[in-house]
Formats: sequence, C-alpha cells, structure tokens
Amino acid sequence: MRSFFMRCIFRLLSTVATTVATTVAITMAGTVIAVAEDDPTAPAPNRQAVAFPLQAELIADGVVKGLMRDYKIPGLTLAIVKDGKPVVTKGYGYADLETGRPVDPRQSLFRIGSISKTMTWIAIMQLVEQDRIDLSADVNTYLKNVQIPHTHGVPLTLNDMMGHRSGFEDGYLGYLMQKSPDAIVSIEEVLKKHMPAQVLKPGAAMAYSNYAVALAGLIIEDVTGQPFQDYVDENLFKPLGMNHTTFREPLGDDHPQPSMAAHLQPHIASGYMLNNGRYIKPGYEYISSFAPAGSVSSTAADMARYMVAFLQNGELDGRRILKPATALKMQQRNFTDHMNVTDLSHGFFTGNVSGYQYIGHAGGTPTFSSMMTMVPELNFGVFLSINMQDGNLSSLAIPRVLVKALFPAKQTLADISPPADFSERAQRFAGHYMNNRRSSTTMEKFFEIATKYNAISVDKDGYLLRSDGTAWLEVAPLTFRNARSNDMMVFEEDENGSILRYVTDLHYGVRSAERVGFLQTPTFLYLSLGLALLLSITSLLGAWHRKGREPEAQQAWPGRMPVLAALGVMGFLVCLLFMLVQLSAYSGGVYPTSGMVLVKWVSIAVSLVLAGLAFSALPVWQVSQWRLGRKIHHSAFAAIGLCVIYALWQWNLFGPYN
Repeated sequence: MRSFFMRCIFRLLSTVATTVATTVAITMAGTVIAVAEDDPTAPAPNRQAVAFPLQAELIADGVVKGLMRDYKIPGLTLAIVKDGKPVVTKGYGYADLETGRPVDPRQSLFRIGSISKTMTWIAIMQLVEQDRIDLSADVNTYLKNVQIPHTHGVPLTLNDMMGHRSGFEDGYLGYLMQKSPDAIVSIEEVLKKHMPAQVLKPGAAMAYSNYAVALAGLIIEDVTGQPFQDYVDENLFKPLGMNHTTFREPLGDDHPQPSMAAHLQPHIASGYMLNNGRYIKPGYEYISSFAPAGSVSSTAADMARYMVAFLQNGELDGRRILKPATALKMQQRNFTDHMNVTDLSHGFFTGNVSGYQYIGHAGGTPTFSSMMTMVPELNFGVFLSINMQDGNLSSLAIPRVLVKALFPAKQTLADISPPADFSERAQRFAGHYMNNRRSSTTMEKFFEIATKYNAISVDKDGYLLRSDGTAWLEVAPLTFRNARSNDMMVFEEDENGSILRYVTDLHYGVRSAERVGFLQTPTFLYLSLGLALLLSITSLLGAWHRKGREPEAQQAWPGRMPVLAALGVMGFLVCLLFMLVQLSAYSGGVYPTSGMVLVKWVSIAVSLVLAGLAFSALPVWQVSQWRLGRKIHHSAFAAIGLCVIYALWQWNLFGPYN
C-alpha cells in the first residue's frame, strides 16, 4: 500500500513538474520575444526573425523534456521550420542507451514509419506530371505481374489508394515486418503472395492500407523500369539534398534486395520498448518487402528540408521536385464527401488545429513513433520522432501543442448543447461498430478484438457516448462534435436511411467504422465462451455427483456428451491463453506460431464435439429417467455450444493464418 501511495505521489509531482516546466517555457518565450521586439537597434523583420526561433526552441524544450521524463523516452529528434528555413533542429536524449550515443539531429537515423508513404505518393505524382500515370485509371493498366481482381465490379484506381479507400482488409503478421534480412523478398513477390481480400468497394470508405501503398511502389517500378529505392533516391532525396534519408535497410552487401549505404549504418538509432520500467532492445525490424509503406530512416535535419520543399510548393534551393500546381493539388482531398472531418489529400492527412488547416502524417514501428505536421497558411512545420513506441500517443500531440503556443488561435471551443429534438432520432445512431482498418478473413481478426470495436449509446442528456470514453453532440444532420474538443464525427446512411458507418477525427489521422450486428461483436464471443465455461464446470460437477448413483443405461452417449464438451471447451480456453501469451512476446520470426496452429486445430476439434452435443439434445428429452433440470441444462449447453461454433467461425479461429 505504501509503495502504491508513493508511486501516486511521484506521478502527481511529475505531472506538476511537467506543467510548471511548460508554463515557464512559454512565459520565458514570451519574455524573449518581447525583449527582442523592444530592441530599437534592430530592423523590425530581423527582430521577428530572431525572436521566433528562440521562442519556438524554449517552448519545445519545455514540452519535450517534460514528456521524455514522464514517459521515459530514450531519445527524440525534432525539426521546426518557418518561412522557408529550419528554426529548430535539435536532438534530445540518446540514440543508443548502451553506448551513450546522443541524438544528433543531423546524423541520427530514426525510423519514420508511415511518413514514408508521403514520399511514395510524391513519386507517384511526379509520374502523373509526366503523363505516365492517370490517377483515375485501373491500376492493372500499370502492373505487369500482379493483377487486382474487380471483386466489386469496379476497378481499383490510384485515386482510391491515395485516399486509403482501396477496400483492402488490413494485415501484417508474418510478412509486413521481419526480424531477419533473410526473410526479405522483393515488393512484387510479397504482394503476390499476400494479396488481401477487397472487403469494401473501392472508393466507398476509408480503410488504411499498407498493402495499397506498397502496390503504388510496385507501380513505380513497373512504369519506370527502376527499383523503387533507386527511383526515389534520384528523383526525391538527391534533388532535396536529403543525404541522410533512405528507404533502404541494412540487409547486407550480398542481399539480392537494395541495402542501406555503409556510411549511414553507424548512425542508426536503436529502438526500445519499455516493460515494467526496463528498456528492452528488440533489434532491427525489416520492412523492405513493404518499403514504400514504411521503411524510411531519416534525420531531423533532412525532414526539415522535406517540409520546407513541400511548403514551398515543391521547390528547395532552386531545385524542384514537383510543379507548383501539383504540389497544391496534393493539399486537396481525393474525396469531398466528408469535409467536416479529417481525410486524405493525395496521401497526406488533412485536418484542423486551432482553426488552421494542417497537412501531414504519423508513423510508427514497434520501436519508433513519429509525427509530421505542416500548416501551409503559417508556412510552418514540425517533425519529431522518438525511439520508443508511444502507446499513449502523447508525442504525436507535440505539433498541436506548438501551433497553439506559437500562433493565435483562429478557432476556439464553442459551448454547445444537445438539440431539443435530438431524442427523437438518437437511437438510430446507437449500436455496434467495427474499425474498417482490420482483418476480415484471417486469424488476425481475432488478435485485434480488443482494439477495433466501439459501441455507441445515448445518455439521458442527449449525448452520444462511445465506448472509448468520448461524448458527442449533434451540430448538423448526421454530424457530431466531441464535447471536449473540435474533433468531428460524421455518419453515413444508405438509400433507406439506415446508418452504415461513421467517420471520425483522430489527432493523428482519421478512422471509419462499419456498423455491425451483435453476433459480430466481441461481446457475443465473450458471452458465448463465458457461458460455455460456466456450463462446462456445472456439467463436470453434475457428472461427478452422479457417478456411481445411476444405472449404466443412463450413461449412454447423450449422457457423456456434456462431459466431453466440457473438457473440450476448457482445453480450448487453455490453448487460447497459451497462444495469446506467446503472441504478446512475438516480434517476428516463425509464423504462424505454434500457439496459432494449436488453437486452429483445437477450435476445429471442439466445434465437432459441440456439434455432437447439439445433435444429442433431442434424444435426451426421450430419456424418462432424467430429471427436467438435467434435460434443460443439457439443451442449454447444446445451444451455447452452437453459439461458440458460430463465434469461432466469425473470428476466423479456424484459419487461415494470413
């Protein structure tokens, strides 16, 4: 108890310290800018040019150092740009804890994850400028050896893919990231082998897809005849002088796929996980087979150049990577059906912070978290990356904090109340929703069970309550605002007026979620397994109680089925627990794991037993010696057994693995 109390006190003091540090930093920054602006000896433009970098650095220092202390972040690299030049380029903490190597913002290579996607899309737009690609054409037009089926009767286009509306289900285990370079194959080979099901019609709904972006990289290879990495080196990184940025990974000189240059490898930052207060160094994760979707390593200094070039409409130091019209087009949304919420603009997320429109992207690997946010109206951008996975997503909020601290707000949080007549239509929004970024046809669907589900209910005051803890108020037809922020949520309906899905803001992107029935929810699975376990225990207790007390005739196969089913259910739950414990430590390597294989076959076996139990339900009512309570118990177990079979099928525990 004392230990717990002390931890609470420490956490409170730590939070207070962070708040004080940030407040002091902002206050000092205000003092600095006031002093600088009061200097009568300096011309006005120079006073502002001197003051803003100092102000930005002081505020960033306060926010970053507090965050690193609170969340035990090993290292962070940061770049802030304003009016066409870097104003802050800084490293904090360590790129490698074991050697004590500090973060160097000009040399330390951090994994920027999905921010890599924006570079792939710029490469695509270069080919659009050259009339070699049409964003509205069937992608099969440009692919040589991989073809995408027209599952829903319409072709997939690059416009769909840029808006993350390809319709592909999500997936990653066993092929997206690898622990050994020996498992890395070409982009074409991995895309052929692991083509996901297209579960939604192209263009219909936002469903984030790594596969779609990797497919765009393959299109670049097939159209140009160059390896993807070579094309980006020559047409993006070299023109921008991003000499410490690469899609290549340290695969080894003799590897058939492109490998990182030797002079860059000593500067790779080590990634960490935090487990019970201890740092774990899992080792390098290889993403080269899906390189276009997330394999870039870069420095803060190089990312500053990248942001400046984009904010200057494709030009840096007299060299151009995009025509101005193309760069401006990339700031326009691919789809205009949800203008009130964050969406995709040719591969970049767009949204609102303090009334300013931003464009950017987040990125994450198992051991790195990154964020890039640009505000064209302010000619301002922020990039940061930490060498630890940020489960709290706290580091991703830093750009928003800096915008709010450095610039006057154009939009504040207005006080609103639920409409008086909302109760008349409130229940049409209540129900169960599943995130569209999920696996639908493989066993991975089950592994995401805790993170992809949201229930929406209505409280007595007229708020929509989501099970993620947020409350929402109606501000327009089908449109809701977060009660505590300016985040928005928009519902879509079909031609009959029934709710299909919702689309909602995230502070690092956007999410859409499909409405589903109760039988498709995690709750139904939990309820089925829980009742099955309860009935298994009572069946075994009943069998033990009757042992030696009833004639052998009553021990015929209908009487033995509940015991067999009980053992099957309990054995399945043990195997399921083993699989989940094993997967909690999985970081690549052999796939499927032994636990997954075991669960698949035990799922099939227990389902056969439960089917036998259901088949035996009718004969038990013809056994005159059985008491009514036993017959009801047997039938109830049989019914729950059928529910379990359905739930195991619904969550793909019969396979396939991927």
